[in-house]
Amino acid sequence: MEPLSKVDELTQWFGENGGHLNEAIEMFHSCVYGYHYVAKSRPIDPKETVCRCPFSLTLSHLNVISAPPAGIRNCSLESVCSKLLDNPKINRGTIAILFLAEQRLKGTDSFWFPYIQLLPTEVDITTPLWFKDEELVYLKGTNLLSNNTPPEKTSVGQQEGLYREQWELGISELKDAGVSTDNLTCESTNSSFPVLYPVLDIFNHRLGTKVKWQFHKGDFNLCLEERVEQGMQVFNNYSPKGNEDLLMGFGFCIPDNPYDQVAVRLGEIQPEMHRKLRDDIPDHWRSETWELKESVFYLRAASQYTPGYSNMYGVPKLSCLRGIPPELAKSLFLIILDRNKLSPLSEEVAGEKKNWVGIIDALLHQMEYTLMGINQWNGELPDFPSTAGAKAALIYRTGQVKILEEVISELKTFMDPLRAGVVSIEDSFME
Repeated sequence: MEPLSKVDELTQWFGENGGHLNEAIEMFHSCVYGYHYVAKSRPIDPKETVCRCPFSLTLSHLNVISAPPAGIRNCSLESVCSKLLDNPKINRGTIAILFLAEQRLKGTDSFWFPYIQLLPTEVDITTPLWFKDEELVYLKGTNLLSNNTPPEKTSVGQQEGLYREQWELGISELKDAGVSTDNLTCESTNSSFPVLYPVLDIFNHRLGTKVKWQFHKGDFNLCLEERVEQGMQVFNNYSPKGNEDLLMGFGFCIPDNPYDQVAVRLGEIQPEMHRKLRDDIPDHWRSETWELKESVFYLRAASQYTPGYSNMYGVPKLSCLRGIPPELAKSLFLIILDRNKLSPLSEEVAGEKKNWVGIIDALLHQMEYTLMGINQWNGELPDFPSTAGAKAALIYRTGQVKILEEVISELKTFMDPLRAGVVSIEDSFME
């Protein structure tokens, strides 16, 4: 009898251990989609379950705790990773990664071998943490690899540093316990997710696909909410995401992604100003002290403009501010007023409008500077991206430029007539 193929071996293992796959679907592989599922024998109707993965098949740090939840495979006695649980500096996601690496090294002796052997190897992974120089060049100047920022301080560098720090903490802990770690390296792992649901993660993501996720005691059901015709790929939907999130988390990007956005950051804010922002914009500035995550705002693409989007917090309802988060506009307004020791209540309405013109002008200068920081590297880009990672990075880069150009165009449409003296400040606010 001929040996089973990797796909057949995974399918058999999945079914024998409580997993369920809709009988109408079959796994295929292509250079474009990798491993994926297709409705082969018939169409799949709405409400049908296409896959169910039991909690017992998941792979995470729960497998190495001494008393895991009911049904979870207990590997605490055999796994060296159980020695990491008592170290508060090592997060559960890192333990899951180390456990996956350990199981991969076990080869066919691992319970999860049929699943692990289909996971992408290092050369197949297309997230920026694994990029080579010829792929990283497409990120130069963007938020992920920004200019005038030490490599370790960029978004890619910070994430890489965080993973490496966690990895080295885990390795050090194992060495202290007398465990040989010669075969455990950062290159041994394939995923950064704290919990893996075998087979379910094979379904590719597609924006707009209507699916329903159902969880019951850890079991994960994937159900369709729309018909899939025979011969068509069956997709999952991991919720709307911008290309920066998709690239960093999954290694791909969507051309003309309607949910794409550009992250902009404010510098650290002094405590007194932070309290003022909390008082005036409590839905955004929630922490007691300044936190980096709250200083990040997202510019939106034209496809996401919403009527009245910029009219919150007293922000003028101007078309040039449609792509600017109102929380960012109002924060800048308060910061600049404080810096100039002005009060919006001490001046007439015309004076407040003048202040807003200053904010819009400052936004325009910053957006132009950000765009220039990306475009200055265009001469170094290869004529064509040669790898999947490079292609994804170029899509990300193109989307960032497009959003910035749209925002700049609208800001300039407002500012240019004012600068030329064609309209008055009062008239410029009459839209």
